[in-house]
Amino acid sequence: MNGKRLLCAAIALILLIPLAVFSASAKTEKIKADGFNSVRGSGQLIIYTPDMGETTATNEWGAEAVIENDRCVKVGGNNNTIPKNGFVISGHDEGEGGKNMGKWIKDKVSVGDYVYYDAGGNITVSDEPQASPNYYEVEATVNGFNVTRGENFLVIYNQRGKKTGTNQWGYEVTVTSGFITDMGGNDNTVPSLDDSFVISGHGTMVEWLQENARLGMRAEYDIGAKKLKLIYDEAAAMAGVEALYGKLSSAYDEALENYINFDSKAVKNVLQDIQKQIQSAKNAYYKDKNGAALSAAAEKISASIEQVSLALTEKRAVEYRAVWLRPTQTSASEVDAYVQKLYDAGINAICIETIYDCTMIMPMPEDSLFEVNPKFKHFDLLKSYIDSCHKRGMELHCWFPIFYVGDAASANAKRSPASKRPEWRSISNVGTWNNPDNFMMLDPGSEEVQDFLLANYKYILETYDIDGFQLDYIRYYARGTIDFGYNESSLEAFKEKYGVKPEFNMRASYWNDWVQFRCDYVTKFVSRMRKLIDEVAPDVLLSADVGADPTDAKQSIYQDYFTWLNNGWLDVLFPMTYGLGYEKAIASQTARCGDKAMIAVGLGIFMSELGPEVMFDQISYGRAIGTDGAAFFEASSYLKKNTGEY
Repeated sequence: MNGKRLLCAAIALILLIPLAVFSASAKTEKIKADGFNSVRGSGQLIIYTPDMGETTATNEWGAEAVIENDRCVKVGGNNNTIPKNGFVISGHDEGEGGKNMGKWIKDKVSVGDYVYYDAGGNITVSDEPQASPNYYEVEATVNGFNVTRGENFLVIYNQRGKKTGTNQWGYEVTVTSGFITDMGGNDNTVPSLDDSFVISGHGTMVEWLQENARLGMRAEYDIGAKKLKLIYDEAAAMAGVEALYGKLSSAYDEALENYINFDSKAVKNVLQDIQKQIQSAKNAYYKDKNGAALSAAAEKISASIEQVSLALTEKRAVEYRAVWLRPTQTSASEVDAYVQKLYDAGINAICIETIYDCTMIMPMPEDSLFEVNPKFKHFDLLKSYIDSCHKRGMELHCWFPIFYVGDAASANAKRSPASKRPEWRSISNVGTWNNPDNFMMLDPGSEEVQDFLLANYKYILETYDIDGFQLDYIRYYARGTIDFGYNESSLEAFKEKYGVKPEFNMRASYWNDWVQFRCDYVTKFVSRMRKLIDEVAPDVLLSADVGADPTDAKQSIYQDYFTWLNNGWLDVLFPMTYGLGYEKAIASQTARCGDKAMIAVGLGIFMSELGPEVMFDQISYGRAIGTDGAAFFEASSYLKKNTGEY
């Protein structure tokens, strides 16, 4: 008996050896990424998808793994090409004692491995195929409840029926009866049902919400522990597609009511098909409880909903699709290739930065204090862009930073008019021209400065066949308690008119007069610029880049652009609404422009937390309220994120 037992034990041990060997060779590694399609920061692990662009654009301090069809095809290097049917995981190395995510990739990922990620950024690496991780939970610490949303704060507002009272510098997620029902905007209303609240993020927490929150997710919080939990499971997957379908149905009805030009019959057929897909996915899950299949079906349905959403947006024959662009090309062929790339991506107007790095991008007369940038000394970059745009039917606007004429830290600082005529610099309330940004700002209150600028702009208008002249930095510099416009000539002029020499004192009885006094200097320049264009180049459009909030613009940088609009001096208004939550401001400005001026809304595609889908939503809103298009800041980000594909 004992011998038989020993024999059986020996046989069992022999039979287990292959299993033990197999078990030892099997590999599964799990790690959470720090974000999607954002700049790879110190010690971070980032997932780059095709939405990022052609490459990851990373530096040399790390390593990457390239994944195609769920399999790793390359380990190593940086700035790798992102496969159309895959992604790249990219790690940065901090060095000894720090987080070395590039080393983690090289140690844990091999060519041939199966690599997956979920919407929460959870990465799984295995040497065997696995069902993709579809569901996840994430937690975050809450900074407070019903408190003022501070920098990088995550706040929960749960006073039902009340607005959050937040400004535009953030992002919010609305939870109704425990499920996420809406995403985006600020100053949202807390739903009146039980278990309803608004999650409000600022700064880094905007990115956290955008990376982790999805429609239909369950959301719950613990007041005592100050913890928020988001849960994406089978119920959330189904609730999400049903919420998306509800929004799509409402958009369809609204498009019909507003007589939008689209194929209503085709869209209606797709809507009916999507409804059948949703019911089929639910029935299949009720029958076999296959959560992975349900999640896969939900992803497919969501993609279909996104596609048909595009069909509901009116495609205007005439609207601005502009980009702001800082040119770096040094030959006509390079310019032509870049303009073609923008044209192919749907852009029809380029706002080219004409003054940067303290110098001009084109030759200037010998007696001008402006110099051409040395890198363009033997090449007229402006003319080349004009020619390339015009042969494609695109507009070319000169984007001029009017009173900003260079960075004091630049190698070209000595070439700036502010260095050649230091007495022209704008002076602060502490008696210097210096400011935290090293900006060299000219004094708008100086008649000599205005005459100098207008003389140079007259030369450009007479010499170049531009379509538009865009006023940027048409304002004073301001930052907190550092206030500008305290040049002696302005102080004396104010004293002569009001009997007091102004100081930086916002509580002073004369403060509003002192604000308006400086506004009037800037307004005077806009008036003179309008007159110059009417006399010299009446076909050129005059536009201005302005602060998103007209009240703040007037009170802090002395930019009274409603007066410019009321006087009919502007042809196009470009409000710089970079970020989220500007709907009210855009609607107000659109109404103010009316028939007096066009409005092309400035959108911040450069912001790491904003992608093409957000741009599409913002453009759609603009079209719905009657704007005349959009301008993207800036060209390289627009191309890098494949924004034109939307």
